[in-house]
Amino acid sequence: MPAEIAKMTALTESAVAYAHENGTPPAALAEIDNQDGLFTEGNLYIYAYDYNGTLVAHPPYLAPGMKGTDLSGYEGPYGVPVINVCAQTAKNGGGFVVFGWENPEKGGATELKLGYVLPVDDEWWVGSGLYLSDIFGEEETATASKGRTVADVVDFVTKACDHADSVGKEQALQDFGDRDGEFVDGNLYLYVEDFNGTTLAHPIHPPQKVGVSRLNATDPNGLLLVKGLCETAAEGDGFFMFMYQDPADNFTLTPQNSGM
Repeated sequence: MPAEIAKMTALTESAVAYAHENGTPPAALAEIDNQDGLFTEGNLYIYAYDYNGTLVAHPPYLAPGMKGTDLSGYEGPYGVPVINVCAQTAKNGGGFVVFGWENPEKGGATELKLGYVLPVDDEWWVGSGLYLSDIFGEEETATASKGRTVADVVDFVTKACDHADSVGKEQALQDFGDRDGEFVDGNLYLYVEDFNGTTLAHPIHPPQKVGVSRLNATDPNGLLLVKGLCETAAEGDGFFMFMYQDPADNFTLTPQNSGM
């Protein structure tokens, strides 16, 4: 696990432990609000929400006047209901979430951010997040994307959905599994799973892996990537980030962002 991700998860876990040890929410929330406190380390900090989407704690210099605001309806730059997705992930036990967010250090430019959220109890949850450039560095992040943008991924998946609607499931799966077909474009390709995690089509993996359930497959950080993809798709659509072997680069591990 990259050191920055390990630091982020440890900080989030320590916030949950602090809340439990101090017994009542006010003490923990006050510490999260404290920009010089235990839970702010440079560009890494903890935020807290209730499950209705209300911001209950956040270093004030980063979100002035926002405490107590209902952000349940907020959609990020790519149309993802960020706070609702994070709240649902926390309610399900916690984990990683990827979303678009404005980076104040880059003049508010949109950048993908990896978040880690955990439940504190049945009333509120905490999270933290890092921009991909914070984790992998500007150069490596650019190299991993190989010039692709999030919009490219969204358009590619949308095109595939339209194709499936047009030709039907059987023909679509055949087309999606064709390594030389229109749904493989350099380092951008389509794969298909059912909601049990079974691979239905994949142009890169060997044919014998089609029809096999990969629901319990994990990435090198221990993230249940197929399960996470299935849960994200079940919500309707969204983004999900994980580490995966790059077949075009001798299976070197690179960050991947999936749209669905």
